[in-house]
Amino acid sequence: MKNLFKKIGALLMAAVMVLSMCTAVFADGQEPTAADRATITVNNVEAGLTVTAYQITKAKYQAGKGFRGYEKVNSSYDIADVLAPTADEVAALAKVVAGNGGGVTLTGNGTTYTADVAAGYWIVLVTAGANNTKPAKVYNPMLAGVYYSVSGTDNTMTSNPIDASQKWSLNGTEGYAKSNEVTVDKTIVNSGSGNNKGDDVAIDDEVNYKITSTIPEYSAEYNNDSSNVTYTINDTLNGLAVKNGSVVVKVGDDVIQAGDDTFALQAEGQTVKVAFAKTFILNNGGKNVEVTYTATLTDDTKVNFDAHTNTVYVEYSNDPSSNSTARTDEKKTYHYTFAIDGNINGTKTEHVKVDENGKVISTKSKEEIDSNTQTSVATGATFTLTSTTDSNKVYTATTDEDGHMTFKGIDAGTYKLVETVAPEGFTLDTQEHTVVISATYNDDGTLKSYTIAIDGNPGSTYTATYTNGTITEIDGTSSTTEIVNTKMGTLPSTGGMGTYLFTIIGVVVMAGAAGAFFISRRKGSEE
Repeated sequence: MKNLFKKIGALLMAAVMVLSMCTAVFADGQEPTAADRATITVNNVEAGLTVTAYQITKAKYQAGKGFRGYEKVNSSYDIADVLAPTADEVAALAKVVAGNGGGVTLTGNGTTYTADVAAGYWIVLVTAGANNTKPAKVYNPMLAGVYYSVSGTDNTMTSNPIDASQKWSLNGTEGYAKSNEVTVDKTIVNSGSGNNKGDDVAIDDEVNYKITSTIPEYSAEYNNDSSNVTYTINDTLNGLAVKNGSVVVKVGDDVIQAGDDTFALQAEGQTVKVAFAKTFILNNGGKNVEVTYTATLTDDTKVNFDAHTNTVYVEYSNDPSSNSTARTDEKKTYHYTFAIDGNINGTKTEHVKVDENGKVISTKSKEEIDSNTQTSVATGATFTLTSTTDSNKVYTATTDEDGHMTFKGIDAGTYKLVETVAPEGFTLDTQEHTVVISATYNDDGTLKSYTIAIDGNPGSTYTATYTNGTITEIDGTSSTTEIVNTKMGTLPSTGGMGTYLFTIIGVVVMAGAAGAFFISRRKGSEE
């Protein structure tokens, strides 16, 4: 019963405006006639739209006697009481009045529209404007009135006769258009960055989303066989894939299942689309919609400031006389993955593999390298990078011809970098290196800056400048960490010349011992 009263109240608000008096004529000794006009005013309408008033009741006049009451403009109009059309009657008439012609166009000034019209009730409709300017809101039909009033009476429409002997006024009305502004929003649930519009994630990480919107309150004029009422949530992912079976749709407090009478669901790959059925839309106007789901990051081609940008919008009906639709503004979320030694401004700077003399250990051939600055190896060093908070996040990379190793598709956090295979001819670096990636975000979710630091060094920090949501400049300070491998021949303890020396000494000692043994035996024999 509570919902019933709520719906009735909404319809009444849609159909009848609470209007203030606007007096167009105040006469004494003048007879009311069909030429009398007063101003109706409608506020709160988007600029550039068409606002048209269609008369449904009119004043009756008799020469010499003036105003004699009201009557229907068209005998076919279903109005039980010409002094008080009901919300249902207004909604039903709104479907047909435009087809009968005779409308008066209100002139707009900003968001206020006015027209001078004759006495009676008028249905006011808001439609697309010049150059097919479509409403962003859903406008319900409005009821505006122009009525006679005798001095001393209240401001209501009555059929009491008025003649030239009475002091009377003709009053127009002013009111505010009732509309539904359709909006949509999308947020990241439990974002690790603390920003529900932007976050950093690693390859194969799962991300939870929540989309919120409200079903428009459509008037009864939309409920006809020819109207194609649309309310569809369209969400497109970039670099992420929807997890099967994860989409949950709530309307109000209830979880709703997909079906012919509720909504059609498309949830696969990079698309989530929830298209509500016409009857469901009309029966659930004003209710909040919540769509939640999970997606997995699958693409590692975008790194650092190159975001995976996801967009959502709602497409909805906004004109009962056609199948035209409008779209809300797009709302976006941003996801970033980082690369160590990824290209920033064409440079790789986070770390470099060098020998004990500071020369870069390169996989170029000896003929290609600069022997003053590089050392040639057949294969580079192999490293593993492991998250300190998630042991499942383990990445492997091998140094290249520039001595760099590149890790892609990782998120912010702390990692341990360990060499697992040394370049041929070099000793293994047994030191465990600490890598810290940190990031800051702008309010809209875009990445503001990030830092990569190794072994507590100042690190490399990069900051982006945005203009209208697009990066126009990236500034940064870089510091390079040298990770050293030592050639085997340079350390006695690892098999260099020192090893050979100990071997020779050992052989000499063993030979001397053997010689002494044989000499001792020989002397024993001779005795």
